[in-house]
Amino acid sequence: MRITTRVSENDDESSSRSKRWIREIWNAQRDRTRVISGREYERIPYGREGRGWRPPTGPCGDCAVARGQYHVPGCDLERCPVCRGQMISCGCPGP
Repeated sequence: MRITTRVSENDDESSSRSKRWIREIWNAQRDRTRVISGREYERIPYGREGRGWRPPTGPCGDCAVARGQYHVPGCDLERCPVCRGQMISCGCPGP
């Protein structure tokens, strides 16, 4: 049995996108705090949201980080460290 693989331009583009996203995840790990109302708070890592919110097993369904990692900025599932609401729409005043 002979197996062949076609490589297309889309494969190269997909690989490039994947590499960029891996960099986004890497950069998010260095961004450990958020300033809210002039006060600095530690971000909540994926899987440690607490208070009744239980993520599914496996990576984050929105930004693909692993448990214990910080979400990529703008992720729908990141929790606000002040109110525990959805970070992108909670209404807590930023810097």
